[in-house]
Amino acid sequence: MAKIGVFGSDLRSRAIGLFGYFLKDGEEHTVVPLPGGNDGEFDIIVCVEDAPGLENLAGVGESTVFVADPDNKSILSHLPRKGAGLITCGFNGKDCVTASSVTENELQVCVQRNIPTADGRILEPQEFGVRLDMYDKRPELVLAVITALLAAGADGALRSREHGL
Repeated sequence: MAKIGVFGSDLRSRAIGLFGYFLKDGEEHTVVPLPGGNDGEFDIIVCVEDAPGLENLAGVGESTVFVADPDNKSILSHLPRKGAGLITCGFNGKDCVTASSVTENELQVCVQRNIPTADGRILEPQEFGVRLDMYDKRPELVLAVITALLAAGADGALRSREHGL
């Protein structure tokens, strides 16, 4: 079970809605909006946009992994420096997770580097499609949520969306 924090301001609620789309009732992962009250350490923190307070965020430990778009330099410059890991996602060929195509009803996800998961596995490079109505969604935000789910070990939740199941 992974504890995922979603850090940002305006886009935070949209990201939490996307987590709800992928995670069904009974999933063992917890998603919490940040900043805000929390108890304990986060496994993963998704930075969906730059917002004040990132460098002083509570719940960051040595095993916490951040998910962020490296093209947003202001987020990267405010990440806590102590021991936390980083998984990059975006539309740059150097990112850990990117999308090879985006259509109106599917995002083709490309994992380009090994990703350690919260449940102790290593997710190897691969490509798969996730069916999702992209009409009113920011592809960067969807990619950040998918990357966090991969790091959480919830790739099964994504696979159920691979063919619209």
